[in-house]
Amino acid sequence: MDRYLSLLARRRRAIVLVVLIATLAVGSGVTAIDGGLAVAEFDVESAASADAEYVDDRFVTDSGSVTLVVVRGENVLTKESLTETLAFQEAVRENETVAGTLSAERPTVDTGTAFTEAQLRSLGAFGSLTLEDKQRTFRTFSSEELETELPETIAADEPVLGPGTSASMLLPEEYDGSARADARLVLIVHEEVDDDELLAAQLAVEAIADERLGSEAFVFGEALVEERASEATGESFAVLGPFALASVLVVLFLVYRDPLDVLVTTLGIGVALVWTAGFVGWVGVDVTQLLVAVPWLVLGLAVDYGLHVVMRYREMRDGGVVAPAPAMTASLGGVLVAIGVTTATTAAGFLSGAFGPTAVREFGLVAAFGIFASFLVFATLVPALKIELEDRLDRDTDRGPVGRVRPVEGLVRLGVVAAGRAPVAVVLVAVVLAIGGAYGATAVDTSVDRTDFYPEEPPAWMSSVPGFETDDDAEALAEQARFLDERFELAGGDDRVTVLIRGAVAEEGGVDAVHAIERGALDSDVVRGEGTVHTPFDVVERFEPFDDRIAEAMADADRTGDGRPDGDVTDAYDATAEIAEAELGALVYRNEAGEYRAVRVVVPVESGADPAVVTEEMRAVAADADERPGVTVTVTGSPIVTADRQAALLRTLVESFLIALAVTFSLLVGLFWHRYRSLRLGLVTVLPVVIALSWVLGTMYLVGLPYNAETAIITGIAIGLGVDYAIHVSVRFEQERRAGERADRDATVAALSRAVRDTGGTLFASAMTTAVALGVLLFTFVPSLQRFGLVMVLVVGYAFIASVFVLPSLLLLSSGER
Repeated sequence: MDRYLSLLARRRRAIVLVVLIATLAVGSGVTAIDGGLAVAEFDVESAASADAEYVDDRFVTDSGSVTLVVVRGENVLTKESLTETLAFQEAVRENETVAGTLSAERPTVDTGTAFTEAQLRSLGAFGSLTLEDKQRTFRTFSSEELETELPETIAADEPVLGPGTSASMLLPEEYDGSARADARLVLIVHEEVDDDELLAAQLAVEAIADERLGSEAFVFGEALVEERASEATGESFAVLGPFALASVLVVLFLVYRDPLDVLVTTLGIGVALVWTAGFVGWVGVDVTQLLVAVPWLVLGLAVDYGLHVVMRYREMRDGGVVAPAPAMTASLGGVLVAIGVTTATTAAGFLSGAFGPTAVREFGLVAAFGIFASFLVFATLVPALKIELEDRLDRDTDRGPVGRVRPVEGLVRLGVVAAGRAPVAVVLVAVVLAIGGAYGATAVDTSVDRTDFYPEEPPAWMSSVPGFETDDDAEALAEQARFLDERFELAGGDDRVTVLIRGAVAEEGGVDAVHAIERGALDSDVVRGEGTVHTPFDVVERFEPFDDRIAEAMADADRTGDGRPDGDVTDAYDATAEIAEAELGALVYRNEAGEYRAVRVVVPVESGADPAVVTEEMRAVAADADERPGVTVTVTGSPIVTADRQAALLRTLVESFLIALAVTFSLLVGLFWHRYRSLRLGLVTVLPVVIALSWVLGTMYLVGLPYNAETAIITGIAIGLGVDYAIHVSVRFEQERRAGERADRDATVAALSRAVRDTGGTLFASAMTTAVALGVLLFTFVPSLQRFGLVMVLVVGYAFIASVFVLPSLLLLSSGER
């Protein structure tokens, strides 16, 4: 370090030039950033997700993107309304932009097509049925016939889009079985296409719906939603960004009371942000709504670094007696160690999520680099530039200590007063609250809901901001999502579990496994309705009355005479595949050699059932079936994958906490042992950090904040910021204590008082600017970012409180004085 400080004093212009050139190089990565914002994904690698990919690759599934078209009106089950949507589907299929994205097997589905398909199947019509066939058939029914036969078809619950789906799912959950409904869904089914193609297709579908279905209809699709959510988020930051910057500048002016220091600090912040943005472009990370929180985090920490550098510099200038270069090198000798340890611990906290889900991993990677960039800039560019400008301007005016404001000094002194009078009581209260917070943390919700990233209606005051224009389509997203979630079971997510059987599935062991799964699933409390488990034999039996070969093969496989197969079903599968290949392919996989190697049993579960409970019960069913010879049985599906995600969130919390805590403890113990030959000081400095984190988690429980994608990295942030505040108090205390001539209790309290007086104001200013920078997220109209902003404000506030009001008591007690 001494060599670097000497170089800084002698070659500061070269350092400024090198950093600016590096800024151009790293910052050039900005050109590679995609202009849009994606909704954060929270994917985890698990056995269930691998099985889901296996199913998608080998079975005929409805795994492609589905665009929901919501038709609304007084009664949308009339012949007129159904005819209108059949014509709408024809227009969609004929549109050039949409046609190339549609599924070849079943591109559109609605109540009308489901009805006519059921009628044609009942008459023995096999193979692919065209939309023209369905339209022609539909026209033959009168309005009176539809009133009777349509409800019957809906009640039959035949699959309309793969096993586990039915015509009733296209209608509101409160549908009463009549020929009346005020809303229904039209499904547009897409193949796997890139995001741009899907967005273009959904925009085209929306235009067709506006033209043909009236103003009450709306289109809801993944790409369309993400595009509008991205635009809304960008609009909110376009308004809030300048507001936040202005707020930070005001705070900096109040704290520094010097335009030059504000200018240099602002330049340093800008360079750190350019480095961070360039890094995002160079590594190819997608910019998600979660990732846009990183600049505010970097801004807060950069301001903190600047405050400490300037604070110590002003102290070393001693009112202008010491020249700028010697004063800066002397100040950095003490500050760089503290902010270096802060950088290492905070970066370690973020990188502790490296083995977690994608959203957490990418956020942690970018945030860690941004923090490192802030440290590098404020350890090189800012000091070098400040020395150069001070020399050139020949400034020697004493501008006073940073953050020294009488009310603030009185506030931070309370921690010392409490430590002097009742340190044990202070620690006991803090620990009791921490224990309560830790207990509450065990009950924090771990929900993962993509609709949290959809924008709400912007606050009324934003409409008065010049240049801000509200987007009615973007504002409607949250309302549309709520409408779908509240009214339609299909829109609430895929509530189907797939029990996957692999091996000799057409032989006796495989057949018995299917029956065992069906029995076990029907006995479960989480399964929706009765008789809703979908097995390959349901498809075979559906077509059995229309084909003698199927009937003969099923009779041969029924060795016990109970009407269900229990022997080899290869011939039954072969005969069914000849007339209903797609229907059978949804549940049975045959490889290129013609061997049946996998089947799946689809189990619809109750909407809203706890994924963990569903997973436990379905895995128990699979374990029982797995005992059959010649097969292996596993479970997958949306509820299972969701349960794995929630488990991954909790695992991320624990792992990131342990990793960050271990790294922090090791660094602090090493630092204080190296400088002061003290092991206890490292331990004592970590304790308020853990206490503050417990307070944050407990508060999240009390106010109902979930622990999910955008809050999953709070452990790293809380430890990083907590150490940042605590280490300055501990280091200064030890310096003051060792500088004293006496070692009794009064001398220790006096050293503590000076340490908190000299650092408390700076910490308060740092906490205020960081809270302002991160608190701006509270005013966005994206719920996930609002929650993240609230959590960050809690982290900053509790870290400051623990460092200024709890740490003094811990330091006093650890010194042996009571």
